[in-house]
Amino acid sequence: MEEISIDPYLKNEMQLAQSNTRTYYITMNKGMSASIASLPALLFSLGISTIIFLSGCANSKPPVIVRTAVDQPRVIRISFVGQHGSFRMRINQQPVQKLGNTEFATSMIQLNLTYGDIVVWGDQRDEKGRELSQPDEISRWWFKYLKNARASYYSMPHKKDFFSTPIFHWLAPFEKPRPITGATFFVNGRSFGRGSDGFHKMMDEIDAMKIGPVLIFAPRIKNEGQSSPRIAEDQLLAWAKDAAVETQFEKLLVSRYAGFMDFGRFMDND
Repeated sequence: MEEISIDPYLKNEMQLAQSNTRTYYITMNKGMSASIASLPALLFSLGISTIIFLSGCANSKPPVIVRTAVDQPRVIRISFVGQHGSFRMRINQQPVQKLGNTEFATSMIQLNLTYGDIVVWGDQRDEKGRELSQPDEISRWWFKYLKNARASYYSMPHKKDFFSTPIFHWLAPFEKPRPITGATFFVNGRSFGRGSDGFHKMMDEIDAMKIGPVLIFAPRIKNEGQSSPRIAEDQLLAWAKDAAVETQFEKLLVSRYAGFMDFGRFMDND
């Protein structure tokens, strides 16, 4: 695997969440490139005026929020690309919803995002890497909100299959040790099960895909400093060894694995 390149604008955006410069992302060159606070505390921390501004009037049609089991993480895809005053959102394998920008904050708060949830934004960038589709005020609100939530936040290019590409993900303890017996594996919110059996089933489904990049996203696990910039990949490798499929997984890493940084975890460096 090649080195991860870090756009210098991203760190400023993530740490300050104040800049007008929109988010930038970290990708591996070979790739495609806990609980939330109570609602009153969240409203206070984000600024009530911001919530009122973004959530719109009381007569707005409320978004349809899909409920899942309390301990089942979700994949939530969001894109502003090609929209005018609106965004599209998909939760797991539910239908894609189109909502007004004024409903964005309300939607995120109703989702009650927490550790294990995977939020993926589709991006559209110019030749300098600047994101073009996401409204500045929503981006600023989102970064402030993400400080209080424990969800992961990934950004990836919005292509025609953005809402349909399988997203594999896992749930395990925030800190090490993370024995494979305590890990559960998923695709688009659907569980493969726990431990080695779950890991094998995930690998079987990946192999059945035959072609295309493979996305395996981690929850917002604890940072381990600059000495381990690929802690999510390192964790998967350790589990592959435990599950006796190390060679198979290493082949996946160098051929089809698309590595993306969890911006939520990046923010935890503060």
